[in-house]
Amino acid sequence: MIDINAFVPLEFLSPALLELISLLVVFRLIYTPSTLSTRRFLFSYFAISASVFILSFLLHHLEFELSLAVGLFAIFGILRFRTDPIPIKEMSYLFTGITISVINALSFDFFVLHQVLIANVLLWILLAFMERVFYKTKESCLPLLYDRLDLLAPEKREDLLEDLRSRTGLDISKVKIKQFDLLKETAELVIYFLPRK
Repeated sequence: MIDINAFVPLEFLSPALLELISLLVVFRLIYTPSTLSTRRFLFSYFAISASVFILSFLLHHLEFELSLAVGLFAIFGILRFRTDPIPIKEMSYLFTGITISVINALSFDFFVLHQVLIANVLLWILLAFMERVFYKTKESCLPLLYDRLDLLAPEKREDLLEDLRSRTGLDISKVKIKQFDLLKETAELVIYFLPRK
């Protein structure tokens, strides 16, 4: 007879299942419908959260020193991707995923399943409430490489918005200039718009 503990420890299954359900609720049911243009972060959210969960679980059960665990999480804290900076809301969701992962990996020694589940559900309710009440606009942002430097002057702001609306077909409400390159005659912009249903 095959012993399942030889392959997957039973004490790993409950927190892992709760972790999977919690991540699906947070990122697929709460985050995704509210941020249509930033679904590109979903892979990173799931990958980092799952990695933190497994790392926390293993560190805890292998009885590593607390200072080593804190040091490893400090690496996550100062880790910076070599792409554009993540917007604040997306960074908040990233830290929420990390928090959920740490709770689910480390709490089962101190609490029973239904208590850890209550902690997860409270986070879900808080996030859903914040999305529905305090973040009603559902405004999305998108980086854009722009080729008309003549419209970047402050007095031509309305002309710039009109040009961007006509070329992208989006209902752009505002635009931010990140930087421009006079040699290539291009500018990096971030446009903010309300997505169509």
